[in-house]
Amino acid sequence: MRLLGALLATCLGCGATACNEAPSGPARPNIAAAVTGAAAAALQPDGTFKLASLPPGSVTPAQARALSTAYVHDAGIFLAPSWEYDRGGRAVDYAHLVPCGRTFSAKSPYDALPVSAGTALRQDYGDFLLTTLCTPAGEPEVSIGVPALDTALHVAADGSIIGGIDSAYFASSGVRPGVPFPPSPEAVVQEVAQQTGRRVAQVPELVTPPRPYLPQLAKWRIELESPMDFQVLGDTTRLSLSEVYFGYGSSANSKGLQLGQRCAPTQFKMPIFQTPGDSVTVSLADGYDNCYTRIDTVGQRTAIRK
Repeated sequence: MRLLGALLATCLGCGATACNEAPSGPARPNIAAAVTGAAAAALQPDGTFKLASLPPGSVTPAQARALSTAYVHDAGIFLAPSWEYDRGGRAVDYAHLVPCGRTFSAKSPYDALPVSAGTALRQDYGDFLLTTLCTPAGEPEVSIGVPALDTALHVAADGSIIGGIDSAYFASSGVRPGVPFPPSPEAVVQEVAQQTGRRVAQVPELVTPPRPYLPQLAKWRIELESPMDFQVLGDTTRLSLSEVYFGYGSSANSKGLQLGQRCAPTQFKMPIFQTPGDSVTVSLADGYDNCYTRIDTVGQRTAIRK
């Protein structure tokens, strides 16, 4: 998996969903009994959550799907070996991939950077939209993360991608069977409720991991209906928390329930590429975390530091 620059710009055209979508995958779980409060109110007739949108002026899901499709078709000839490596050596049919399932918006844990920080940093530390692309038969093969600030970028009528050399910083990864980027919020809520014995009270929020990890490793932030006690393994510390995370660890090889916390440094400086010698302060946003502790539910519930 790697973070990549892209060349992009010009026109869209498939409405709210992508043209030529692959099948959407297995049936969604019935989670009505696993939610309460705002989470229950946000559950739609089809069994999915009505999730929060990114701020006005962000790339839309339809734009993200079009850009992701064009990017895979254009860049696949160069990136297919990397995607196949991510998939454990499985081939990637990049020329025929189409969007499948939903495009998810992932919130950055960092404060928005000023315009003076430049396009690259603002995109890299900003929000992302994650789109999975599948074969026509519905097998997920590639995940693309489009920065939410790429609003000036479009796909030409012929499907080609054009634009400035530093105009976009896409995140891409091959997808292994059974390892979705991200897992659906409905499947996550079902698993969290089973592991904790608590219902979920707020609509799940997808949060990107701290840099340098790719947005594909985003975690769902989950608010339980009441606090739960956790015992830290090998320690006398007990934590009573109602907020937990569910998602991947430092790689897609580990996935599960996690506790979040704010670790130093919560602020750091990054050089501004366009103005050598200048830098900008990147700050962890209030209410967001940058360190995570794995929760083990074998036997008594314990928190295990990764």
